Amino acid sequence: MKLRSLFAAIALILGVAVPAFAGEAVVERDSKETPKEEPKAEEKKSQDFEALLKEVDKVVTLNFTADDVKFFNDNWVEITKALSADEKFRKLKDENVKTCFDYAVTVEAFKKWATDKKVDADATLRKGMRIVLQHLKLGVDAQLKMGRAWIEAQRKAAESKKETMGEEKYKKTIAALDEQTKTMDGAEKGFKLVPDPTEAEKKLLEDDSDAIGETVATAQQAAAEFDAKKEGAKEGTKDGMK
Repeated sequence: MKLRSLFAAIALILGVAVPAFAGEAVVERDSKETPKEEPKAEEKKSQDFEALLKEVDKVVTLNFTADDVKFFNDNWVEITKALSADEKFRKLKDENVKTCFDYAVTVEAFKKWATDKKVDADATLRKGMRIVLQHLKLGVDAQLKMGRAWIEAQRKAAESKKETMGEEKYKKTIAALDEQTKTMDGAEKGFKLVPDPTEAEKKLLEDDSDAIGETVATAQQAAAEFDAKKEGAKEGTKDGMK
């Protein structure tokens, strides 16, 4: 899983604003391009993975089996849709994984889905979140190492072009890289809070890594499309009031 995909997946589970660790090079932008606005306070807060993952050990308490992984791959997208449709869930998702979970298990659409499937809503969500977070944790060290190397390369590039960039643009570039480093530090600390999988779980995650990754990505896309529709509806309402 690529670095941007990794954090996008975290975003799906925790409502985190995805940082631009990969993609365009910070110092290679057109000098005429309008600088992006600094992240708002709430966006910076949403990037605090350590706070978001606090008490995660109280959520992912149930071990999963091969049958659970298959059920996850077959149903996680539908679970995501059921939860994403709830307005209060969307408001709570940026706060903390436990706060989010505690409310998620009360969402009527999700409870109805679980009843129709004849499964326990609480256990299903606990196991599903354990699968996702431990799947991410297994690859996070390598991905963060890649991200830190990318940031270091950007710092060196900025230093080499400092005179031609100008003082103001140089300072903004370094500040942006510092912000990304802080976010990565938070992700590293946050994932230390996620319990390690058992040996049996680790084997299941490794053996079915591609399928799990595809499930997470599909669910992410479904949630993003849902959010885009909601935002579009809000904009349409605002335009109609003008």
